[in-house]
Amino acid sequence: MDSNIKILYYFSLVSAVLMAIGGITYILANPFSFNGFVIGIVTTFLSFILCLIQLANENSISQTIKLYCPFIFTYLGRGIFLVFFGCIILTSHIALIVLSSVIVFIGIFFIVLHFISKDHYNEEKEIFGWAPEFSEIPV
Repeated sequence: MDSNIKILYYFSLVSAVLMAIGGITYILANPFSFNGFVIGIVTTFLSFILCLIQLANENSISQTIKLYCPFIFTYLGRGIFLVFFGCIILTSHIALIVLSSVIVFIGIFFIVLHFISKDHYNEEKEIFGWAPEFSEIPV
């Protein structure tokens, strides 16, 4: 792997781990709130899915995930996903402000990278283990 690709791989992995920490912190920050519990559980669950996708190789990624969530394997899709969940866990607690700010920053970085990258299909395939060819996906 090229050193730039390896750095992006670790950025993606760190963002998923920070999302898990943010989800657990959200539950602990709102201990008696049903809303806090649900948001924390969903954020933590989806971050574990992102970690598993990131650590898996191309052959072990489920066809269901490839079919229904191809946006996870693109810079733009992952960036929007991170910005969305970074904004969801943003509350008045200082730990969540720091975590969500880092997650949103990494998400914006991926969005910008989508527009400035010349060959993002091959980079995405190398970083995320698989990249969708949207012409192959049935509508």
